[in-house]
Amino acid sequence: MNHKKPTTFTLTSPNYFSMALFLGMGVFCFYHQLTPLAIGSVLLAVVAGTSAKTLTLDSHHRHYRVGSQLLGLNFGAWQVLPPTQRMVVRYFSDFIVSSGKGGGLEYERSRRYTILLSVPGRQQAAIVTSTRKYDHAVRIGCFLGRALGVEVVGFDQHKQQKVLQEAESQDA
Repeated sequence: MNHKKPTTFTLTSPNYFSMALFLGMGVFCFYHQLTPLAIGSVLLAVVAGTSAKTLTLDSHHRHYRVGSQLLGLNFGAWQVLPPTQRMVVRYFSDFIVSSGKGGGLEYERSRRYTILLSVPGRQQAAIVTSTRKYDHAVRIGCFLGRALGVEVVGFDQHKQQKVLQEAESQDA
């Protein structure tokens, strides 16, 4: 029975700066005999230093999850992995217009890259996750493409398609 272990990709890493800050605060509180605050600070340091957002793929059982990791334990609901023909990294932007403080208009543009599972026979792709950074989106898409053996394509803001990674055969 040859069954592969689920693979995990870290979407956001633990916040070591916050961990160090809370740890320093805890030491300061212990020094000044503020034990309840010190214990709370140390607990917050542990949470900040061990929590991350992850993407876990179990290709054997055909499901994935985008969830949280805390103290090495993964949390989050598993999603069924549909039959995927390719991974898509797509640029999206929203242009928001609102009234400003002085009565004028304010403009805001929200940009992100969404990682999608392209499913044969469906007009809409399944959304896996999104990120603001292009290189991070490409790494996520290529991680999934390599694990599933499918090609990864990207679409920029001008809707130009580019192959980011060729499909790998599952026989190797």
